[in-house]
Amino acid sequence: MVYFTLGNAVGQLTHNDVGYTITSDTEASVDFEVSKDQDATVQCMIHVLDNSYAVVGARVVTIGPHEGSSPGDRSEYYRTDLRTESRGVTGVVDSCWQLE
Repeated sequence: MVYFTLGNAVGQLTHNDVGYTITSDTEASVDFEVSKDQDATVQCMIHVLDNSYAVVGARVVTIGPHEGSSPGDRSEYYRTDLRTESRGVTGVVDSCWQLE
C-alpha cells in the first residue's frame, strides 16, 4: 500500500500553506511547503490578503531543482518576503505550476 501511495505521488506538484508573519503595514512573509520532483522547476504565486480578502501584496517565487533521491525528498519548506500596499492579515500560496 505504501508503494502505491508513494508511486502515485511522483510527478505531482502540491503546495501547502504553513504560516505567515505580518511584519508591518508594508511587509509580510509567507512560509509554505512545495512537493515536486527533485529535478523540476516550479513557480508559485504568493499572496498577502487584507481583512476583506483583497490582495495587498503578491510575488512569484521560482523554485529550482534540488538534491534528493527518495520520495521523502520531494517536499521542502520555503519562506518569502513580500512588500504590501497596506496592512495584510494573512498570507497564502495561491497556486503553483511547473515550468517546461
